[in-house]
Amino acid sequence: MKKLSILSIFLGILFVISCTSSTSSDNPPTITFIHPQDNETINDSIYTIEVSIEDTKSIVSVSIYVDSICLYQSPTNKNYTCDWHTYWFTDSADHIIKVEALDSDGKTSIKSIDVTLSDQAYITPNPLTPVDNATLQYPIDLTWTAIEDAFSYEVNLVINGVTFPLTPSTNSQTIDYTIYGAATWKVKALNALGMETRYSDEYHFTVNQ
Repeated sequence: MKKLSILSIFLGILFVISCTSSTSSDNPPTITFIHPQDNETINDSIYTIEVSIEDTKSIVSVSIYVDSICLYQSPTNKNYTCDWHTYWFTDSADHIIKVEALDSDGKTSIKSIDVTLSDQAYITPNPLTPVDNATLQYPIDLTWTAIEDAFSYEVNLVINGVTFPLTPSTNSQTIDYTIYGAATWKVKALNALGMETRYSDEYHFTVNQ
């Protein structure tokens, strides 16, 4: 009877250990945000998102999203980083960063945080020529600072009340029209996804004959 009791206890211990081991191996990946933190305000125009993924199994896939845009998708190691070009996300100052992780057992984890972009994060192309309040004659070279990963630009040019929408692929445009008088211009950049920066400050100039 005593031997049977000892055997029962031994089998019970093995059962508990077995269940504990099975439960721990079934855990999905653990996602930790290193940068940024939840409800953080971001001032950088290019911000490095960094997360850590912990799992007893190997990681098959990690995806990092801002809103619905996937910025990163790859299995590498425990620390995952990607650069977020914040100046393209002009629809709202408030955004959701979401991370999805999948391990070799098919277990998935999803974790999201909320962040806010300050006005400082929204860089734009800066007009170079003509300078503000210049007086010029045709031909006129419009030039501005380039934006990294810009696919094209949109220039809003108004001369004597007439609008000339321009869409150059580089950061310059030469104009030569037969309309004169007061003029204004501003420029924004577009990327390959059709996302836009904010418009630059508006510059003024006068075109003489």
